[in-house]
Formats: sequence, C-alpha cells, structure tokens
Amino acid sequence: MAMDELSGFCGARATGRDGAPPHDWMSIVLGEPEETLGQLASPELVDLLDRYRLATARALDAGTLAIVPRQLRTGRVDYGGFCRGFLDGVESAPTDWFEAADPDEVAELLFPIEVVGDALDPAERAAYRPADWRRLVRDSADALPAAVARIAEPELFAGQRFVR
Repeated sequence: MAMDELSGFCGARATGRDGAPPHDWMSIVLGEPEETLGQLASPELVDLLDRYRLATARALDAGTLAIVPRQLRTGRVDYGGFCRGFLDGVESAPTDWFEAADPDEVAELLFPIEVVGDALDPAERAAYRPADWRRLVRDSADALPAAVARIAEPELFAGQRFVR
C-alpha cells in the first residue's frame, strides 16, 4: 500500500468496532499472502507498521487525524488512495460494520468515501452525467473530514470501539 492508502486503512481499523493485531492485516498492507510474511516482514517492519496504526488511532481519538492526499504531478490532489485504503479496512474488519451499527447511517457515512475512492457500483455511477459526477466527487472530497470524524465517534458502534 502507498502511504495514503495505509493511512486510510489504519483509520478505518481504528474507527471500527474491532481492530486487529498485525498478523490479521499485515498481508493486506504488504500485498503478500500471510504464509510468506515471515520471510518478508522483519520484526522492525511489523513494529513500525503497528506503531503507525496506533498513532493513527490516537490522532482519530484526539480529532487531529489529517486526511493527507496524494499530490499529483499536475498539482492537483487525490484523496482516492486514502478512501480505497479506508474501504479495504472496513471490508477486512472481523465485524461487519452494517451489522454493528445502523446500516443506513453506515451507508450514508461511507458514501463520500466510496465516491472519492471510485468504489460505487458501475450502474450507480452511470446514473450521473459527467459534470454531475465531477461535482459529486468534489463535494464528497470536501465531506471526507466530517464523515471520518462521525465514523470515529464511539456512538456509531454503540460505544464499542477498538481496544488499543
């Protein structure tokens, strides 16, 4: 994963009802099967990634998590990596977010993340005219901080949060 994707992934894992120790998510982050991680991931790398995960969780708790975009060569910014990483974190969580919280609220909060991460169903995306889609992406990118902050509130998961 690129750093923006890792940030999103760790953010999702920290906001969800449950987290996972490194062995449960390290293969996703490194893009390698779990059985080969021992050969690829040194104890120092595992420690470094786990410390990053914990720092992300602390920043979320403090309300200081910055959603840092990838800077494109054109000078524009791209929040897509953060969003794709966040969605990977949601999908890989042991507890289904839609079962652990109000499914309508989860869907509403994840919608801007799905839009910016280009994860909408193709039929749903096709319903937008190009200009409307660009506007939706821009508005969704603007909504990311508020959506992630709301997802991080313990009340979303009935006060059951990831234990660090």
